[in-house]
Amino acid sequence: MFGNHIIANELARFFAQADHECRLELIDGIIVGERDYVSTLATRIRSSLQGRYNNIQCHSQTLDTRTERRIGADGIIIFRTGSNIKVGVFEAKRPQLTQSNYRWDELSDRGISHFSEQILKQRCWSGRIAVWEMIFNDVRIGNESPPLEYFGSSCVWHDTAYHYMHNQRLLLRPWNTTELKRLLSFGGVNFFTVIHDLVSCKSGEIHHLDVEHDRCIIHDLDNQTKLVVPVPGQDSSKEFDESVEEFMYLHGFDHYLGIDFSGMSF
Repeated sequence: MFGNHIIANELARFFAQADHECRLELIDGIIVGERDYVSTLATRIRSSLQGRYNNIQCHSQTLDTRTERRIGADGIIIFRTGSNIKVGVFEAKRPQLTQSNYRWDELSDRGISHFSEQILKQRCWSGRIAVWEMIFNDVRIGNESPPLEYFGSSCVWHDTAYHYMHNQRLLLRPWNTTELKRLLSFGGVNFFTVIHDLVSCKSGEIHHLDVEHDRCIIHDLDNQTKLVVPVPGQDSSKEFDESVEEFMYLHGFDHYLGIDFSGMSF
């Protein structure tokens, strides 16, 4: 089913609608930060999909890791159909775009931009899995669009952000809103496109599930590191999974969303 553009379009539509609703709540102050946004987004996606399709399975967990983000991302989304798996990871930012001088990035103790460090950590996974940066937009709908997305979040693929970071020499100085808008002006995409490209196999590889252990093992581009991704079984009513919690702590993920559409009929 991966590679099917009709299915990719249908799933992406649910994700984009949930993102749009979350953006409206961010603008109105109902959602108050990055963590709140992603958690609410996952809940809306799960609720809308399960409300539409009785045979879809979803699992989401949120965890305050407060540990090093080994992959440079704070959220992971897993799609499953049968024994095939697609994985996407993203770094979420809320740069408070209504405040032009808001300092949302800073230099680390090593004198390197924190955001650039996160992008560097993502590098060895790009291609194996879908990787993107996700900018939460608190600007009123229609304002500053473009370069910002009109309805939802403004996203950018990792490769685009990585090359822009190097071209603009942003390793040793913090990012600012002006730099971010420049990046989005030539490389920005919406959340619909991200999910569509992930499911339709324009981004990331298909991996295979170890059914016996409910996990998927993914090696990085250099085959030096492996990501052992837990994929909970068919019990969608299970709200907590110890293997997912352990995985999130290990890699520094705050958010996990798994969607099994093996039994879906479009």
